[in-house]
Amino acid sequence: MKILNLIRDIDQETLYMIIGGALVLLALMILDFITSYYKVRRKAKIKLRNEVPILEELQDQISIISNHANLYSNSLGAEGARLLFELKTIIDDQEQLLHMIDTCLENSEIDDLKNFYERYDEQTPKQKKFWITRSQHLIDLLGKKIYEVSERSTNMGIPKARRRENTIESLKKWKIIK
Repeated sequence: MKILNLIRDIDQETLYMIIGGALVLLALMILDFITSYYKVRRKAKIKLRNEVPILEELQDQISIISNHANLYSNSLGAEGARLLFELKTIIDDQEQLLHMIDTCLENSEIDDLKNFYERYDEQTPKQKKFWITRSQHLIDLLGKKIYEVSERSTNMGIPKARRRENTIESLKKWKIIK
């Protein structure tokens, strides 16, 4: 009742100003919601566009390394197995993360993306790209180990299987070793 009495006491010009101000505030809130929605979508699309090709290239290199690591598993030992496991874990985790971002984009789950980017934006650029540098480092280590083992077996005169591609040529072709 008091509010109705208060509204009756306000002259028409003041009432229009209050309603106009409320409409402007509502419009600004809607505009903020829409721009934040598109900002998050844009960030997610850029992340996918930048990191999916890197992930695919690393997966190709891991496939080559895994094939060669299986041939030299006894010579690579526990250290080689640990490095390969760590590498596959990093890549699998990143693949799941990118898949989650892609799924959120497809389903327009913007709140989930906002929550992800709130945590993600707290990281430094070095932390954001850690998975890439760590994966490349592990690929380099495994490539060198496989190269050394292959060289040793060649120098010892151990024949390679007929269908097997030359290990060193394969590692160079995939830019695993230089």
